[in-house]
Formats: sequence, structure tokens, C-alpha cells
Amino acid sequence: MLRSDDHASLNPGYWVIYAPGPFAGGKEAVAFCAAKGRTGSGDCVGRYLSDAAADRVYVCHPQGGGSGRCTRS
Repeated sequence: MLRSDDHASLNPGYWVIYAPGPFAGGKEAVAFCAAKGRTGSGDCVGRYLSDAAADRVYVCHPQGGGSGRCTRS
């Protein structure tokens, strides 16, 4: 578990359950979530974890096996 305030790529003010992977991208992260039964939009997302606020846009939602900004290029 980590505090979102400690990572600029996350929205501040939350406690986050973190799976260390490694994951090649957000779709692999949401597949991990699905394997754990976490497929709802509020259950789990794939996020890019960094200290750069610009990376906050990389959010992969579980719908359809991964939708949104699932890869960082």
C-alpha cells in the first residue's frame, strides 16, 4: 500500500493498493486485476507510477480488457 501524495503521477489524497508487477503496460495490469475478480470501473485501474505529474494521464480502465491511455510512449 502506498500514499498517492508521494507519487506525482497519481491523484493526491488516496491510499493505493499497489501490485509491483512488472507489467509491460496498463492492459497487463488490468488483466492482473481481472484475474483477481476486480473488473468494475471503481475496482482497479492500470496506472503509470512515477514522480512526474505529466504521467497522470496514463490510466488504463478495465472495460474491454483495457481502455484509455494504457501505454506510455
